[in-house]
Amino acid sequence: MDNRKLEILSIVVGEYIKTGEAVSSKTISNILSFKVSSATIRNDMAILEKQGFLDQLYTSSGRIPSYKGYRTYINLLMKPYELSQDDKITIDNLLECQNFTMENIIENSLDVLSNLTGCLAVGSINMIDYSVISKVEVISTGKRLYLIILITSSGFIKNKVFRVSIDLSNDQLEFFYSFIKENVSGINVQDFTEEYLQKLTFALGIYTMVLSPFLNAIHILSEEVISGKFEFRGHSNILQRDNVEISQILKFLSDKQNLYNLASDVFDGIHVIFGNESEDFVVTNSSLLLSKCSIGDLDYGSFGLIGPIRLNYTKIIPYLEYFSKSITKLLLEFVSSNEEDNKLKGD
Repeated sequence: MDNRKLEILSIVVGEYIKTGEAVSSKTISNILSFKVSSATIRNDMAILEKQGFLDQLYTSSGRIPSYKGYRTYINLLMKPYELSQDDKITIDNLLECQNFTMENIIENSLDVLSNLTGCLAVGSINMIDYSVISKVEVISTGKRLYLIILITSSGFIKNKVFRVSIDLSNDQLEFFYSFIKENVSGINVQDFTEEYLQKLTFALGIYTMVLSPFLNAIHILSEEVISGKFEFRGHSNILQRDNVEISQILKFLSDKQNLYNLASDVFDGIHVIFGNESEDFVVTNSSLLLSKCSIGDLDYGSFGLIGPIRLNYTKIIPYLEYFSKSITKLLLEFVSSNEEDNKLKGD
């Protein structure tokens, strides 16, 4: 494709993102950096349409970008917005979290990303390799009802309420805490497998019937950590967008395993997925942007955005890039702080 057609494509995408209206040859003529006739522009637009970069809604209308046109614009043509120092300071200040737990960091970060971009923000945090079971608490919440709380070294706090056949005596509770300290505390959540659960259940001896539900609850909570922490924020943002298939987005969001798999496949840089390009993101007229949070070989997960295909990518992508760097730094500080605390407790 020659430079003139590239510039025409860039103008069509940029103007359509701004206005939502089909772009005419007259509009292009007023913006082009060099003068050519309207006939030449219309001819070039026809060629771009035939090559799959542009679409025409009806005869004699202007052109709009196709998925291929958007892809070419993002990969080759757009000039990303350069974040100012004030922009960066604003993002860093917004990311500061008062309650320093993993859940709060994730939720606050997604709120910030959603508010900054006006999109639906999604996040998948993979802390499996760094998640050691550091504490298990049991709280009676009613007759034969108990709340079990699992806390990991990476800052996840999981809990589950369940019913047992009899209330625990003080002796049984003391035995349970001693048993947990010896057999569960300090192991990686990945090691609390079905086989290990069966081994521990057998080791309970005379307490098997009473305490096995507690071990089963710990196993369930460990699996929740392993499956990854996936959240999304900003539903109201996506509901206010035009030309977005809400039912398709809700269906997509309901399959958290699919979301987690998509986010886990992301490597370095910003990945933009359009609704027609992936069997895992079947959302008409929409785009999914994902960015990995990692330092070296340490993979902390991914953050991203769901919005209409007509997004201001020149500004959205730089915001997501800087956001990912900032949240990666925050997560690294959190993990390092937790490791230091656990080391001091061990000493």
